Amino acid sequence: MAKHKKKVLIIGALFTLLFLAILLFVILPSLTDEEKEYVATESDASEAGQLIYTGEGYKVYRIAKVAGSRYGWDADEGITVLNDKYQDVAGTDLGAVTLCGDNFYINFGDTIFGNINYSGTNPSGPWSGENFLVAHAGKNTLAQGLRFQGYLHGGSRPKRALLDCRNIRNTYGGGHDKCYSIPNAMFSFLSDPVDPSSCVAMYAQYMDVAHVDGHNHKTYASYIAYMDWSVGLFRDYKPSVYKWSHSSAPHERYDFAMSSFVVKDGYFYMFGSPSGRFGGLKVARIEVNKFIDVNNAEGWEYYTNENRWVRSKDSNFIRNSARWVISPKDPNFTYSKDYSGSQIQNFMTIAEFDVEYIPYLGKYLLITGRPDSGMGVYIYTADVPEGPWEEQVLLPNQSRWTYYGTYTTSAFLEDGGKSMHFLATTWQPYGVYQYRVDFDDSWAAVETPESPPPEPTPIPSPSVNIDLNGDGVVNMMDYQVFITDYLRFKRQGIMEQRSNLAGGEVINMMDYQIFIREYLRIKRQ
Repeated sequence: MAKHKKKVLIIGALFTLLFLAILLFVILPSLTDEEKEYVATESDASEAGQLIYTGEGYKVYRIAKVAGSRYGWDADEGITVLNDKYQDVAGTDLGAVTLCGDNFYINFGDTIFGNINYSGTNPSGPWSGENFLVAHAGKNTLAQGLRFQGYLHGGSRPKRALLDCRNIRNTYGGGHDKCYSIPNAMFSFLSDPVDPSSCVAMYAQYMDVAHVDGHNHKTYASYIAYMDWSVGLFRDYKPSVYKWSHSSAPHERYDFAMSSFVVKDGYFYMFGSPSGRFGGLKVARIEVNKFIDVNNAEGWEYYTNENRWVRSKDSNFIRNSARWVISPKDPNFTYSKDYSGSQIQNFMTIAEFDVEYIPYLGKYLLITGRPDSGMGVYIYTADVPEGPWEEQVLLPNQSRWTYYGTYTTSAFLEDGGKSMHFLATTWQPYGVYQYRVDFDDSWAAVETPESPPPEPTPIPSPSVNIDLNGDGVVNMMDYQVFITDYLRFKRQGIMEQRSNLAGGEVINMMDYQIFIREYLRIKRQ
C-alpha cells in the first residue's frame, strides 16, 4: 500500500510539472534555434563587457549593442553587436524591460527599418511609424547581452504589440494621423515574489504622443496596459481610471506622463514625471490588492505638499497639490514652457527614467539619461519614495556618446544590486546598448552590510474558489472545467459563473490569470 501511495504521489507530481511546462510553452514564447545555440556560462559571464568609466566606488561596463544595426562607431570601439538588424530593425530607442517567466520583455519606441539615413551623425529616418515593439530574450542571455528570440507581434518586421489605437492626430501639423504610443515602463506581477516563472500578469505604461520636437514632447494622455496572453498583445487596463492627462493637453504637459513602478510594503508605488525632459518627479501609490482587482475603480493616493497621502482622480489636484519629491531644475518651470539653447543643459531634470528598490544599497534608485552634450546618465537615491532624493552623475557623456532612455529592472540586479545591468539609447548611432555598473562595498547599506536582501513583499490575492467541479480538491480537472467555460463564452457567449473569477461581465484572460495564480499558490502550500 505504501509503495502504491508513493507511486501515485510521484505520478501526480509529474503530471503537475507536465501541466506547468505545457502552460509556459503555450503562453510564453519558446526558444528559437538561435537562442538554443547561445547559453552564457559562468566563465564568460565574468569577462563580459568593456570598462568605459570608473567613478567613486563603482565601475561602468558596456556589454553590447542589443538593438539596431552595426555602425562605424561600434567597430571603432570594438563593441559586440547582438541582434544586428534583427527582423530588419536598423535603429530604435528606449527599451523598458521586465522579466516574466524565463524571458525578458523589452519595449522599444520609434523605429527605423532597413537602413538608417544619417544627416551628419543624426539619424534622419526613414521612420517606420512603428512603436511599442516588444522583443523577448531568454533570461540566461543577460550576462553577455540580451539575445532576441523574437517579437510579440513579429515576422519579417515587428509590429506594435498594443491593441488599443486611438488614431490620434498630430495637432501641430505636418505629422501623423495614426497610433503613436510610446512605452515608458514594463513591470510584472508574480504569484511567488521570488520565482519569476510564477509570472501571471505583465503590464506596460505608455503615452499617446501628439508631437516630438527636440526635448519638448507633447502628449495627449498616458495609460497602463496589461498583457493578454490569449492574443499575445497588450490591452488597456482600467482605462477610465488609470489614465493621466489634463484639460490643457497636448499643448501643455501633465503629471505622470512618464512613469515607473515599484511594489513594496503592500503598495504599488508609481513615480511619474511630465512628458519632455524638464519636469521633476512626483509619487503616487495604491494598495496592491486594489490594483489587481479589476473591479476596483479607486484612484491612486498622491504625496502632497502637506506631506501626506491623498487619494484623488483630479488632474488639477495632482498638478497643484502633489509635491515635487524631485524638483525641476528650472525654478520657474511651467507645464507650457518650451526649452531650447542653453536652457537644455541648465534645466533638463527627469528624462525617460526607471526606479527600482536596490537591496544592496538599501535605497530606491532612479536612473535617467540626459541626452545633450556635457551631460550623461544620472542617478538619484532615497531611503523612502517620498525622499529626500540625492543626485549624482553615474556615467558622463564620453566623446561621441550621449545617453537617454535608461531602464533597468529587479531581474537586472546581481547580488542584490551590487551589480546592476541597465539599457540606454544613443541618438548617434541610433540604437540601444546594454551596460553594467558594479558598486564596491562603500555603497553597501550601512545598517546591515552583510545581511541577505530583504524578502520581497508578498502580493495579496483575492479570495476565490477554483475548485470548479466541486470535488473538494484543486487539480487538472478544475483546469479542464475552466478551459471549457472559457471557450464556451468566447464562442457562444454563454456565461458560467463558476469561472467568472474576476467578477466581471465576461470570462477573459483576467480570469485565467487569477486561476493560474491560485492554482500555483495552492500547489505550493
